[in-house]
Parts: sequence; C-alpha cells; structure tokens
Amino acid sequence: MRILFPLVCVILLSPISWAQEARPDWLVLETGKIAFEKGEYGQAMRIFRSVLEQDRISPEAHYWIGRIFEEEGEYSLAEEQYRRALEFRRQLYVMDYEIRIRERLARLYKEKGDYAQFEKALTEILLMDDEYSSRESEAMRAAMIRILTDQGLEKVVELYRLDKAEYFLANAELGLFYYRTGRYMDAVRHLLSGGLTVISRTIRHLEVRRPFLEYTGLTDLFRNAMAEEEGAEYLEESRIDALLYYLGASLYAAGELGSFRQVMELVRDAFPGSVWRSRAIAQLADPSIEPVITSREFFYFF
Repeated sequence: MRILFPLVCVILLSPISWAQEARPDWLVLETGKIAFEKGEYGQAMRIFRSVLEQDRISPEAHYWIGRIFEEEGEYSLAEEQYRRALEFRRQLYVMDYEIRIRERLARLYKEKGDYAQFEKALTEILLMDDEYSSRESEAMRAAMIRILTDQGLEKVVELYRLDKAEYFLANAELGLFYYRTGRYMDAVRHLLSGGLTVISRTIRHLEVRRPFLEYTGLTDLFRNAMAEEEGAEYLEESRIDALLYYLGASLYAAGELGSFRQVMELVRDAFPGSVWRSRAIAQLADPSIEPVITSREFFYFF
C-alpha cells in the first residue's frame, strides 16, 4: 500500500494538472480580468504574465497588463503595453477590441497632458473606418453641417441616420477637445456625428419597442426614451445632454447664431432636471464662449 498510494495520487492528480495547463488563453484571460475587476492587481498581473510565458503573442494580455500599470499610475509602462497590444492587433480574438485599446491609449495621453498624441490617437480610431476618409463621407459630413446651420438639427435628423456606435467616443472626445481649444467648426463636425449617432440609435430603439409611436420631433424623442429604463440608461451613458450643449456652444462660437439657439432650446426643453438644461438657459439669456484652455482641466464625456 505504501507503494500504491503515491501512484494513485499521481494518477488522480495528473489529469487536473493537465487540464489546468491545457486551459485556452481566453479562459485564463477571463480569470485575470475577474481578478483585475476585484482590484487584485498582483494576482491579475501573474495571470496575464503567465499567458505571455505560454504564448508571447497575446495582445489581450498586453492590454490588461497596461490597465494594471495605468491603475498604479505607471503611465510610461502602461503606454508601452498598449503599444505592444496594437503591434499584435491582428492576433486579437475580437477585432473590435482594437478600438478599446486605442481609447485607453488616448485616455492615457489625456492624463499625461500630451494633447497632440491624444488627438492623434482619437483620429486614428476614426481612420479605422474605411469610409471615413472617402469623398462620399466627407461630402456627407459637409452637407450635414450646411443643413444644420441653414435649416437646423431637426432637418438633419429628417435626412440622415448615422449608426456607428464604435466611433461615438472618439467623435465626442474630439468634438469637446476642439471646442475647448478654439477650433469651433471642427468641434461642430465631430459633435454632430456623435449626437446623430445617439439620435439614430434612439430612434431605432423606439421603433422596435414602440412601433406605433409617431415621431414628432427631438424633444419628444428624448422624453419618450427617458420614460423607459433602457432608453434612459443609454441616454445617460452617452451624456447626450452635455454633447448637445457643446454642439450649441460650438455653433455660437462659430457665429452660427440661429442653429445655436435651436440646439440650446432643445437642451432646455428635452432634459428637465439636467445641469446642462440650466447651462443652456444661461447661454440663451447671455451667450458667451467658454475660455480656451490648454491645461489638464478639461471636462471630458468619459
């Protein structure tokens, strides 16, 4: 029995060890993400590094190691990991994950106060869309701005839909960045794209949930969406009230006074209780351009 007992232990325990060693990378990564979300950064780091030891090409592991470094304030080390993740981006399990990596890199540059790289990182996200730089897309954006300034946001919504949610954050952040750095028509372009994305998705959501609901304008659209839990959560998450406020502010700064008033009146009427409603009322009473700043004291959507 003294001889058989160790042998039995080896037989019983070996399959467990083999199973652990054979776990696919994606499952190990999930275990690491759970540890990260619990704030167990040391454990998470060990798990992600174990993936790299097994397979040196794992952009997801580099990304999550970067997240750990970022949480600990080690921005240079975090940037290095994010860049390595992008270097191996073709090996991503989910290709859309590349946008998430680039967004974290942009946020990192914001925290470091490196606004040139911040702008570049967000622009690179938009350039991932093959249609973004096409003549047709550029012509459409120019037409939307022309209609916005000549006929108002309601007319833009009547004629156009834009549903590329994966690029919403880049447009929203760039729009606000351009407003706060004095590039007002660039701000209008990106904030309009971001706002139209939210509006288009909200219209589609209500068409599915309430197919017999008649569209009667943007004010009613937002109020109807906020009347249900899912719609209210989406609008709050996208901060559409803030985005539209800065769209109006950018229009005023660009000298487009008619469309400025229309957008600010929409914020005033559609979002009762919002701090941005109060700010819109103040702008309608006494319009002003917020100071151009280049310090780290930006307001950001996310």
